[in-house]
Amino acid sequence: MTHQFTRSAATGVALGALLACHASPPSGAVRAPESGVRDLSSAFALDDSIPRWLTDAHVPALALAVLDGGRVTSTRTFGVGRPGRMLDTTALWNVASLTKPVVAVTTLRYLDGGAFSLDDPVDRWWIDPDVRDDPRHALLTARLIMSHQTGFPNWRWSLPGEKLAFQAAPGAKLGYSGEGFEYLRHVLEQRSGASLQHLADSLVFAPLGMRETTFGWNPEADPGRLVAAHDTAGAALAITPRPMSRANAADWLVTTIGDYARFAASVLHGAGLAPATYAEMTRAQVAFDGKPNEAMGLGWEVMRGPVTDPTILLHSGSDPGIKTIVILLPASRRGLVLFLNGERGMDVVLRIIKAHFAIRELTG
Repeated sequence: MTHQFTRSAATGVALGALLACHASPPSGAVRAPESGVRDLSSAFALDDSIPRWLTDAHVPALALAVLDGGRVTSTRTFGVGRPGRMLDTTALWNVASLTKPVVAVTTLRYLDGGAFSLDDPVDRWWIDPDVRDDPRHALLTARLIMSHQTGFPNWRWSLPGEKLAFQAAPGAKLGYSGEGFEYLRHVLEQRSGASLQHLADSLVFAPLGMRETTFGWNPEADPGRLVAAHDTAGAALAITPRPMSRANAADWLVTTIGDYARFAASVLHGAGLAPATYAEMTRAQVAFDGKPNEAMGLGWEVMRGPVTDPTILLHSGSDPGIKTIVILLPASRRGLVLFLNGERGMDVVLRIIKAHFAIRELTG
């Protein structure tokens, strides 16, 4: 069985367009204009267009935050978060795989404290029972895990007997893996003697004022605040929230648009990391096959951007009926955070990205 990193086609097209400013694309290709990325503060001229785009895609709601100058300059909400409840900025979202950048920053801040290094073998603290008899477990490091080079599948349930197994040697290839981040959670918890929630609270959430953010659903929260997922026709899906008692380092971070935007802004300011650690997080660790401008950093996808913003950090999330994305331009300290509650949410993401970043299509 092979496994490779996959990303929404819509997201790939839009973000690939940002890269096209480095070369003259063939006729008909999508590219950014020569003037580069425009001022994101002008993006809300789209307020009249977004409701129509949501309707076209049968997506009930969108929460959006804009970052400019390294700070959150505006947030917007559109539509209905759950039947009978208009979306507002207090809504709680499952942001799917946007969990991973938060875990990466938590891990790196913990490592900055001297707990262990990026390249220390982690088997000193944790070996998954399913791979204990496979000597390749000794090759796993925090660097390989956060850059998706573990050799694990995305989830063990895709394998025979639902037992975790290596599909490649650690470090041999890029292969997106939620299991890798769960492995890292066990390492952190065994090494620190604290839960992932406690570590993130102390290292990231409390310092940033992210008071509404938890790994899984907080049973003390108002269930009416949880945004409902919707299918391709816009019908609500019956999804049971993952509880905090079963925290996952790869999925089901529950947060608000304001909390996640604060996290994104912190990343634009160095994420509270030592400069050398931040440089490791944001540099290409392993390239995508056949895509020299696209790579994985540590917990982030790293893309080559225009001259004024040579590095683009991003991550997307996709659970049934929920689509999310964060895009950051550290050099100019700008960015976008988008949460949508419909299966076709990436259709809307594509249109917003193209408009916000002034991407146009060339024909003829």
